[in-house]
This record gives sequence, structure tokens and C-alpha cells, in this order.
Amino acid sequence: MLAPREQEILTYVAAHIDKHECAPTLMEIGQAVGLRAKSSTHGYLRTLERKGYVTKEPGWRGLRLTNKAERHLASLPFAGRVVAGSPVEPVPEQSEISLIDMLLGDGRYTLQIKGNSMVDDGILEGDYVIVKPTADVRSGDIAVVLIDGFETTLKRIRRRGKFIELIPANASMRPTMYAAERIQIQGIVSGQFRRYAR
Repeated sequence: MLAPREQEILTYVAAHIDKHECAPTLMEIGQAVGLRAKSSTHGYLRTLERKGYVTKEPGWRGLRLTNKAERHLASLPFAGRVVAGSPVEPVPEQSEISLIDMLLGDGRYTLQIKGNSMVDDGILEGDYVIVKPTADVRSGDIAVVLIDGFETTLKRIRRRGKFIELIPANASMRPTMYAAERIQIQGIVSGQFRRYAR
């Protein structure tokens, strides 16, 4: 785990590299995080280097992030579980959840949901789903399917012999059945996220 100031410096360095395509100088880091002495900034960078988050190369802007830093910056603190009902005591232990492992890789992509056919599964209009490309689906999977080569939809899949049933998660809608050759599986849903207004 990183101390708060170490985390602040690492986050600033990553943001600077992302924006300017070069590392910040000691002076720029110090000004950004409120450290007046270059020696203090240098000390924090030495600690980050010792912990394996940065490496130094020759030159004023020779600071580089390591793979460990990239993974750390793509993680969020995991503080335990919360019951959506009666209150429970918070869990004091804290670790991290890697967004890279959870959301990325294997050619995955996102789609934004339009419509309300999957609301009973908690997939609402405006949500984003993460899709893992595959044609290998099992009955019950939520999949992106292409119907007749032009209409794309998101539904639960149920195989019925030579037919595929597309099942909405909305009590007001009925399943539809198609001959298997009319359906092309684009991928399965591996995750979902939603933006909330501030």
C-alpha cells in the first residue's frame, strides 16, 4: 500500500505523462503536491522507486512508471461489502480490485444500452456493458446477438435444438425464437457499469 502523499505523487506523475507525453520535473511535482523542498520530493520518488512503482533514467524528465504502477493506477480500493438492507459494520481491511483484470483484455469492448428489455437483470437504458467476443455461449448467458445480419440486440440465450430463444429480462416482454442459422453470437456480457450524475 502507498502512503497518501506517495499516492498523490504517483497519480500526478501518471497524469502529467498522459497529458504531456513526458515526465514532470522535481520542481513540477513539488509544486503540484505542495512540497517546497526538492529533497522532500526526491525522497518520495526514491521510496516509490524502492517500492517498484517508478524507475529513473538519465535526464531531467527521466522518470518512468513501471507495470506495477500501471496496474495500481487501474485499481480501486476494495473496502469490503455493504448490505443493501439492514446496516452492517464496515469491514476495516482494505485491498484493491484491479479494473484491468475485471474489465479489460481478450479484445473486450463496451456497448451502451438503449431500451429497457433487460431491466429485470439490472441492465438499464444508458448503462454500459462490457462484451467479451466469443461465439461460445451457454444457455442462460447474456449475449450480444446479430439477427439476420443487420439487427443487434442484447438478450439471454436459450438453445432449443435447431432454434435459439432470445429472452428479455422484462416481465412485459415475451421471448422470441429464431432458427439458429439466423443468429450470429457476437459475444457475452462480462461486466457492466453505470455513470451517476454528481
